Amino acid sequence: MNKSVVTIATAASIFLVSGIAQANVRSTSVKFAKLTSKSTYVKGSATKLATIKLSRYHTTYAYGKANSKGQFSLKLKHKLHANWKYRLTVIKKGYKTTTTYVKSAKIPASSSNNVKKYYK
Repeated sequence: MNKSVVTIATAASIFLVSGIAQANVRSTSVKFAKLTSKSTYVKGSATKLATIKLSRYHTTYAYGKANSKGQFSLKLKHKLHANWKYRLTVIKKGYKTTTTYVKSAKIPASSSNNVKKYYK
């Protein structure tokens, strides 16, 4: 009888402590500029000194850290494709990891390229 009471009390205290620990975890944040098929950098702001990674499946397109003000500018290693979805992950020790999915936009052709010029 005493063993079951001790076991229940121990289990209850573990659940309470783990619940409190989860409540204190902060989340990372990220805001970024629109990505297009012509982009050469990923720019934006995130949690200060957080690590940022842009990837798709097992390919990393950009990787780096935000500065002490939270701003980042990461050079792309590979060309982005229009209408593809990419994963933007923000990681910082002691914070909850944030994952955002980004769809790259297609650059519309300029109107001057679509106009046919006729010469006589």
